[in-house]
Amino acid sequence: MIQNYELYLIFNPELTTDQITKEQEGIIDLLSEKLQAQNVNINSEGLRKMAYPISKHRTGFYLLITFDVDIANTK
Repeated sequence: MIQNYELYLIFNPELTTDQITKEQEGIIDLLSEKLQAQNVNINSEGLRKMAYPISKHRTGFYLLITFDVDIANTK
């Protein structure tokens, strides 16, 4: 049985575009290798204001990753 997942990430606003890309690729590799995720889609929402500060930051780089995983691979 295939299950659809959404993963919302907020990156530190002090990271460079290259650093965010590197982190993003690492997460995608992890999803692909460990969970055999399929149909991985990435939606970068860019720098946005957060509802409340996290570690004294009021903004962050928002990234939404959607993917499908066979439930048998999650155990």
